[in-house]
Amino acid sequence: MGFEIISNPNTQLIAHITQLLTIPETATELRVSHWTVRNLIKDKKLPATKVGNQWRVSVANLNDYINKD
Repeated sequence: MGFEIISNPNTQLIAHITQLLTIPETATELRVSHWTVRNLIKDKKLPATKVGNQWRVSVANLNDYINKD
């Protein structure tokens, strides 16, 4: 998933957007069901952002979750 934008002042924003994972993508990375990811988001254990009517998890937040003690 990603875009390549050349000479656009919003490049930094677009680069950040491409680092957002859907719930199924997050579930695949964690090797759990999408329901587990939804519960992690609901329980505020995994920070996520709502985009339209869908949840997105940033790669940074996913890495923080994986690497937490």
